[in-house]
Amino acid sequence: MSDLPADRVTSSGVFNTVQTDFAGPFFVKASKLRNAKLLKAYLCVFVCSVLKAVHLEVVGNLSTKGFLAALTRFTSRRGLPSTIRSDCGTNYVGTNKHLNDVQKFLSDSNIQDSLCDETSQRGIKWYFNPPGAPHFGGLFESAVKSAKSLLSRIMGNKG
Repeated sequence: MSDLPADRVTSSGVFNTVQTDFAGPFFVKASKLRNAKLLKAYLCVFVCSVLKAVHLEVVGNLSTKGFLAALTRFTSRRGLPSTIRSDCGTNYVGTNKHLNDVQKFLSDSNIQDSLCDETSQRGIKWYFNPPGAPHFGGLFESAVKSAKSLLSRIMGNKG
């Protein structure tokens, strides 16, 4: 068995290094009315790599835009992570491309000022697990399993 990645064993702030995955779909009511329409919802699970603390965000769809909204809510609440690990889902790859494009835009010499300087230095390193090795994501997959189990107990077998 090989060693764990350095960011999993070095002491750092909570949610400084996170792993993320999606869980679902779950069916939720659009309103509190009796015959309300059921909508699909997903959970975006963020797991602190060091402390194994879990942060859940509700997402309406599995698109890049949906994940960016969840990431924005997560960073507003928990702070900007330095490293994110995930599987090779298309929403994650698209988000990584979008964030890299934003970073390139902010590092352009014509646009830089003190604010842009500060934000461009806070780039997030993103690591993707190999497509043929789902066991690399054991930490976030176990968090997904726990979240699904607890939600199915609360909500019943509706999703």
